[in-house]
Amino acid sequence: MSANSPVSPKTFEVSFPHDRSARVAAGATLMDAAALAGVWVDAPCGGEGRCGKCAVMARGELEPPTASELRLIGDAELSRGWRLACQAVVAGPCEVDAGVAPSWAGSKTGLSPYRPLEVDLRLSECVSSPVGAAIDVGTTTLCVSLVDLRTGDRLGIASKENPQTAYGADVMTRIEKCRRDAGALAAMHDGVIQAVNGLLARLGSARAGGTGSMVRAVMVGNTTMLHLAMGVDPSPLGSYPFEPAITGASRSSAVDIGLDAGPGAELLVPPVLSGFLGADIVAALLASGIGGEPGLGMIVDLGTNGEIALGGAERLVACSTAAGPAFEGAQVSHGMRAAPGAIESLSRDGLLTPRVLGGGEPLGVCGSGILDAVAALLESGLLLPSGRLVEPSAAAAAYAERIRQVDGMREFVLAPGTDITLTQDDIRQVQLAKGAVGAGIRLLCETLGAGYGEIDRVSLAGVFGNFLRPGSTVRVGIFPVEVESRIEYAGNAALAGAEMMLASERAWSQAVALAHRVQTVELSSEPGFQRAFIENLSFPADPSNPVRR
Repeated sequence: MSANSPVSPKTFEVSFPHDRSARVAAGATLMDAAALAGVWVDAPCGGEGRCGKCAVMARGELEPPTASELRLIGDAELSRGWRLACQAVVAGPCEVDAGVAPSWAGSKTGLSPYRPLEVDLRLSECVSSPVGAAIDVGTTTLCVSLVDLRTGDRLGIASKENPQTAYGADVMTRIEKCRRDAGALAAMHDGVIQAVNGLLARLGSARAGGTGSMVRAVMVGNTTMLHLAMGVDPSPLGSYPFEPAITGASRSSAVDIGLDAGPGAELLVPPVLSGFLGADIVAALLASGIGGEPGLGMIVDLGTNGEIALGGAERLVACSTAAGPAFEGAQVSHGMRAAPGAIESLSRDGLLTPRVLGGGEPLGVCGSGILDAVAALLESGLLLPSGRLVEPSAAAAAYAERIRQVDGMREFVLAPGTDITLTQDDIRQVQLAKGAVGAGIRLLCETLGAGYGEIDRVSLAGVFGNFLRPGSTVRVGIFPVEVESRIEYAGNAALAGAEMMLASERAWSQAVALAHRVQTVELSSEPGFQRAFIENLSFPADPSNPVRR
């Protein structure tokens, strides 16, 4: 909050189906509230009010409809309560539900309600209310879902920062800690298990029986995170040949690794693919369905470790890229997680006004905001393809005062009146991350002998992906222009896949079979990777031709 803000902004509750809700400040959109509540809203245009696909039925205190809503919805449907989630601005308490699809939206609404999972488990009748936990151990974020294993209903979902970040933002730093410090492995293992147990307790406290009736758990994550969560030394992953100690699918006791669960509760961990490709990409492939489709599909998880898989029913290839923590809002000057107060994007109205997740005063900038800011600076001519901010004298009058020089380094003020800036070092972190991901995509296409235009769909997974504008990913050069119209959002696909395996032995078997089909591409040993990486470092000069072919 800025120094001259006397009080915190008043917040209002926005309620969604299945007992989900979020508190946001006046000025936030329903899309902001949905993101904070963990509710998926379809927004192919990236929340710019162009497509009309994020239609939701809303009641309560909202600002009058915007021009986009008047154009796309019309007075009759607006009077019934239909609004665009990306445009409808919260002015007080309100409630959102899916309703029946309006005529202009086709067969579905923007709000995608949770559908019960397919359950095919043989469960003991001794447990009256068996539940299971799907656990996604991310490098930066932990996410846990509690599922009723009789009905397939999700009982709740919760997340928090991975406490292992205290030992380093990336996996290599944590591996090195284990090499040098004999107590680091136990400390990181205990930290993550205690954090997961805390999330389980939070979810279980709202239901009778708590987590004591948990009979099954599925854990996914990248290879290093799974080693640390299982209490297995990850040191071999720090040097060639990067061989993991955990490889094939495993079934063990959940209690043995410290999880709070019922006696005999089983822990399932899908196969990891390599030292740098874990069970999370296997789970994401299962959830997306890409591995069973004809044609070419690509799934990309843009986190601290960018993971990419490309292919279909005939062939699957995958790689991992060291994207770094910038996409998670870490290790940048004013970075933060995607939480209330985070700048998530900049307007394209000639003012580059920051859009704050949840409304209110900006506190920092999250990963999507960092990437969107870079795209906006490129579009406004304030950032050169080399990644260098222009001199204030070369900027348009509206922006000149927002480019300043501190300690010999230029920076751009993201929120006027605050010290929240994007520095040259921050931009460099984005270049390194997008260079690695772009090079990975290029090499996977070359491995399959496919051109970018042959990719039928791109599924953008992970928490970070939920807030991204497709156009921004293309403008900075992460994705080629050929796929911009084919980008879709998959949410936390790794957790969704873990939930499927949790409720179904058939889904578990499918995931194991998928893992055996994937051909891994180790970028570090690919002769063309360094060349592709260097060629992808610069930002596209021409947005219609954003990457080298």
